Amino acid sequence: MTTPLIDRHRPEGAILHLDDGERRVDITASRFAGAVVELAARLPRRRFALQRCERTASFLVSTCAAWCAGHTVVMPPTRLAADRDALIERFPDACELVDDATDRGPAPEAAASVAVDAPGLLREAVPRWPPPALPDDLVAAMLFTSGSTRIPRAMTKTWDSLCRGARTFAGTFGIAPQSFTLAGTVPPQHMFGLEATIMAALRTGCALDGSRPRYAADLAGLARRTADAGAPPLCLATTPLHLEHFHRSPGVPPGVARIIVSTMPMARALAGRVERDWSARVDEIYGSTECGMIAARRPARDDAFTLAAGIDLRIDADGASVVSGGHLDASVALDDRLAWRDESRRRFALEGRKSDMVKIAGKRTTLNALGDHLRQIDGVVDGVFFPSAVRPGRLCALVVAPTLTEESLRRRLAERIDATFMPRPLILTDALPRDERGKLALTGLHRMIGEVAADATLASAVARDPRCDRIARECAVPADHPSLPGHFPGHPIVPGVLLLAQVESVLRERGLRVIACTRVKFLAPVPPVQRYVLDISLDDPEAVTFTMKLPGGLAVSGTMRCEAA
Repeated sequence: MTTPLIDRHRPEGAILHLDDGERRVDITASRFAGAVVELAARLPRRRFALQRCERTASFLVSTCAAWCAGHTVVMPPTRLAADRDALIERFPDACELVDDATDRGPAPEAAASVAVDAPGLLREAVPRWPPPALPDDLVAAMLFTSGSTRIPRAMTKTWDSLCRGARTFAGTFGIAPQSFTLAGTVPPQHMFGLEATIMAALRTGCALDGSRPRYAADLAGLARRTADAGAPPLCLATTPLHLEHFHRSPGVPPGVARIIVSTMPMARALAGRVERDWSARVDEIYGSTECGMIAARRPARDDAFTLAAGIDLRIDADGASVVSGGHLDASVALDDRLAWRDESRRRFALEGRKSDMVKIAGKRTTLNALGDHLRQIDGVVDGVFFPSAVRPGRLCALVVAPTLTEESLRRRLAERIDATFMPRPLILTDALPRDERGKLALTGLHRMIGEVAADATLASAVARDPRCDRIARECAVPADHPSLPGHFPGHPIVPGVLLLAQVESVLRERGLRVIACTRVKFLAPVPPVQRYVLDISLDDPEAVTFTMKLPGGLAVSGTMRCEAA
């Protein structure tokens, strides 16, 4: 079975809008199809295409060309050169898609790079109709999870599942052909951006604007050009972080008719202010890289999400949930804890992630609840609680609060949370390590407080093997750890049980529960403060092997039997 690359577009209707600096250029669906076929014929015969184009038009044209050439398009999780090099190492049978020749890597990889001049291709292409069709079972895309709860994982999508997801998207938000001009701030290398801009442009009959607004002035200019051209009103796909920035900026409110947000929870107050000031409806997607869109809500009016058409959801008594049906190829267990909101079994509330639950000294709360208390303090611009990587049972916090001191912040926080959950350390910083979607990766937070090596050991391991069969982490136990006093006074060493607890903590981050430590050898003492490298192999969950290496050699080795948490 095959499905056309383009659906719901007329051959002479616009599918893409470009801005050449002087005027807006409309690219028809038939000319776009011709450019895609011409580029596909010039691509190297490879199994994979590493998508590094940052310009929307180049991304759209080259991704479609790669699909027509039968490639799986690999979407790098970051723009880091280390990730790019590691993915090339993992996928030697890949060509690189880049915006221009200066983006190419050094030889020998440069021989497999293709510079994509989208405006030139589209200007010179011979129109073609009907558009090419792709096999439904084509493994079209490989994307990576954000790493906000654990190490990023690779997820693949077939062409059929992407098309069905586009139907779910259009049906949920009532996007009819030519009803909107699509625009986005989110990179299309990530699932929300791919779904709400690239696939929406190909499958909804609406045209995509090739600009990606970064600042409020960009968005206002885009809205003005759209109105002057008599084009359909703007539908903006963005993140709550970007939307807050746009709304906070002074000036005339941008002329946006519809806003769709995702990647992080949307504050009800912000959604209400935007709807009031811009006269634009704000909708929020609940979804994931694994699933794409699952449900939606209008956060200014409702804190419950409604399942998208065709999607089924099961929630057990503990809030654990499994989603299936619709555009999903298989059932998926979600990382979040959910709760039904009514008897229809179609509306649910998000209660937090499974990994958010914190239990210390017999008391319970969630990281999400602690973060809410923190961000409600006057003077706090941004902040997050997260578990320590090297001190089991201890919480850390990073906070952006330019007008507060650590002492004053602790005093105000103590008025809101139990002392059991007071973070150690609590570090004031200029900014949190959010990615361009507004998400926070746990490894980045640990790195900021010095619990992960400053080098790229872990990041490189992740990029080399997106399945994450190996974890490499640099750790240390602080000199003030409560287990050390009395443990060989004068010459303290870290207790073996604490070292094993560190392994268990890392495995718990990966969603594994330790059933038994089947073998362990303590070969050398580990002193406090001394950094050691914890290396864990996850090839077999029933026989997880680990080592701890000091600069002078191996300190600990062992095996643990695990099961899914």
